[in-house]
Amino acid sequence: MQITRRQLLAALALLVVLIAAILLESLVVTEREEVTTAMEAMADACGDADVPRFFAHVSPGYGDARMGYNALQDVAAKFFRRYGPVRVRVRHTVVKLSHNAATADADVVAQSVDNELSGSSQWRLDFEKDMHGRWRLVHLIPLKIGHRDVDGWNDALLSSGLH
Repeated sequence: MQITRRQLLAALALLVVLIAAILLESLVVTEREEVTTAMEAMADACGDADVPRFFAHVSPGYGDARMGYNALQDVAAKFFRRYGPVRVRVRHTVVKLSHNAATADADVVAQSVDNELSGSSQWRLDFEKDMHGRWRLVHLIPLKIGHRDVDGWNDALLSSGLH
């Protein structure tokens, strides 16, 4: 069986299209990846106990009736004063997108340098895309500390000895 010039050109065209599709897929960052990247940057900031770097990913409009922007800053500062730098690993994340909003349920493992803090927790993070296209945290909700369900921030702060 002999391959014709036309068949060879068709095969080459198909190969070029496949390579272009693979390159495009690797270059295009999805919104899920952007949200995950913001979460990883916040986790990295915890490793350096860097409150300002953490808050670079938090919306100035963060909060609700229970925990506003300034209160969260106070909690973060108190947390790092008590535990110092904390290595945070996001083990598993489910991100749900809706227009310019995203909700991420994350399983997190945290360990302080002196091992005073070590364990897993679950969090719900709500993000909104700002006018510059960056994903910013607008709500952070503790769901579990260790294997124990927590009922909001007060319960979480009591569990961590920060209340």
